Amino acid sequence: MSYSYLDLRGAICPMAFVKTRLFLDGLNTESTAKILYEATPGNAPFERSVAALGHVILARRLVSAPTDETWDLSTSPTALTASVDLIELLIQVKN
Repeated sequence: MSYSYLDLRGAICPMAFVKTRLFLDGLNTESTAKILYEATPGNAPFERSVAALGHVILARRLVSAPTDETWDLSTSPTALTASVDLIELLIQVKN
């Protein structure tokens, strides 16, 4: 199965939601997308907001905060991302 992928590291709601909405609006109905975002208090309403658009969250996976040994931190959009847990969502698009 192939996925469209959106990496939202460094983005906080409401901007994380705005970027996600634009991304999902550009996909075909019934397609599947993976979205990676930071598990921060600022992003607490993120999943609820995506579901409110009518999209189906098929899976949710907590990804531990990366370390120097497991992830090349130079590819991280912000230095703060390195110490924050991430959440990966698998979403079925419903337009």
